[in-house]
Amino acid sequence: MASNRSRAFNLTFHPCGLDEDPGPYQTKSIIPNATPVEIENPHFKGSMLLIHDTGNEPGCDARDKKAEDRRGVELQIQGKFKKLVERGSETTHGLWVGGDLPQQLKLGWIMQNVVQLCMKYARKKTEGRLAFALGNKEQKPHMSFPIGQLFTCLSTAAGE
Repeated sequence: MASNRSRAFNLTFHPCGLDEDPGPYQTKSIIPNATPVEIENPHFKGSMLLIHDTGNEPGCDARDKKAEDRRGVELQIQGKFKKLVERGSETTHGLWVGGDLPQQLKLGWIMQNVVQLCMKYARKKTEGRLAFALGNKEQKPHMSFPIGQLFTCLSTAAGE
């Protein structure tokens, strides 16, 4: 049976920043182990699928599969960029992924220092290619990194 610490979750695709007008694009909820969801923003159009197969997801009997047969957590994104992406000073490290939280984190002094220490370690492991902030009254908490640092990225040749 799934751990009692396991909680249902979903991922939300925002076509732009939370404070920005999304224009004709919509925020979409990506529900684990459901069907692919069509996503679009001014730069990209495609579909996204979230797979949660760890044996610890809500409603799962961990005895159904062996651990080595499980897929883990996968985020599959398929689509096309609407405009040609050129390598330049802002894209020399490839495609980045990130997110922000709507409000400042409320952490105690010890936990704030633990998180800062973890982020320093993560920045070292990513060779400095990690941007993050815990946030304050003027800035939302956010984090971004090259997507290839954490996820396996496969790209198809043009025209396929």
